[in-house]
Amino acid sequence: MITLTEEAAGSERALALDMREGQRVFHSLIVHYENGIPVQIEDRFVNAQVAPDYLKQDFTRQTPYAYLSQVAPLTEGEHVVEAILAEPEECRLLQIEPGEPCLLIRRHLVGSPAGHGGAPDSPRFPSPPGRTLQQMSSLTLLRAADYPRMPWKNGGGSTEEITRDGGAGLEGFGWRLSIADIAESGGFSSFAGYQRVISVLQGDGMRLMVDGQASRELLAFDAFAFSGESAVSCNRWADRFATST
Repeated sequence: MITLTEEAAGSERALALDMREGQRVFHSLIVHYENGIPVQIEDRFVNAQVAPDYLKQDFTRQTPYAYLSQVAPLTEGEHVVEAILAEPEECRLLQIEPGEPCLLIRRHLVGSPAGHGGAPDSPRFPSPPGRTLQQMSSLTLLRAADYPRMPWKNGGGSTEEITRDGGAGLEGFGWRLSIADIAESGGFSSFAGYQRVISVLQGDGMRLMVDGQASRELLAFDAFAFSGESAVSCNRWADRFATST
């Protein structure tokens, strides 16, 4: 635990958390370790009206996510994922060299106070159901040597999984970022209920057939989105591509 404190919300923070400027907001900054090695910085701002006991918690025994899920179960959220170069202070906390690439995930999460259920406002929870609960970012160091390799759902190849938001195997995640090698032209696996975004990383390019319609010619770093349940096949020129699901 690096920081656990109360602050007055500035204009930008107040807008993000659906509150008035100057109202109380809780701020926690935590470094997560795995096998004694720092792997993630979690920077979280919490609406104090929705989780008034946040500062009283022992987050060495329970994660902020677990606690907040109890007091205000999440109803919706927005995730923005990007690759960045770590800032000097982030490098110090993660014990890495300046300029090492990391994955930054920004989350904007909405939750309803437990037990509120749409009833009239109470003194403890004066805000309406669905109040913006928290705004957070997590900066994670991801090393290629640690990416798990798993087979495609259709058995036609394999993928290296960079990261995901939850679940295990090929099910149960809200989003996933992965890299796959294409040995030959062929069909893609079906991921019903997801939107997929693909981009060529290495090779001359490729063209997809999506539900019988040809895509434009896809060259390096040209992102292309399609429905996960669509019938998709590729005419290969690329050797490697990245997908988000």
